[in-house]
Amino acid sequence: CAPAPSTMAELAATTELTALTDEASLTALGSGKVAVLFGADWDPPSQQLTQLLTEAASKKTYGTVTLATADADTCEALADAFDVEALPTLLLRENNTTVATHEAPSAALVNETLQEFAKRESVPTTPSDA
Repeated sequence: CAPAPSTMAELAATTELTALTDEASLTALGSGKVAVLFGADWDPPSQQLTQLLTEAASKKTYGTVTLATADADTCEALADAFDVEALPTLLLRENNTTVATHEAPSAALVNETLQEFAKRESVPTTPSDA
């Protein structure tokens, strides 16, 4: 999908919040801890959570967790790849593996979840020839 000028994309562009466009852009973030918010500009809860993540990204609120957004309307293939069925959806990934999914989370749940995710000990990467 092509990045469309949108509130989510514009907010992401002004901070260290990454606006994803496809699966390759997600893979490019690396194998660390990544939180992706799937939302849409027409959805008020998505807008609220995008603002929360934008502020958190600028303040490094969640330590080494990389924060990203994906517009489910313009990045439909990416949303489909992760079975996103509700907006907003928060996807937590570590070592390029999804470790948790939260559909329609509240701002409080997102904050609490990301704080716990940031503090959690990283799972070691398993060598591919093991």
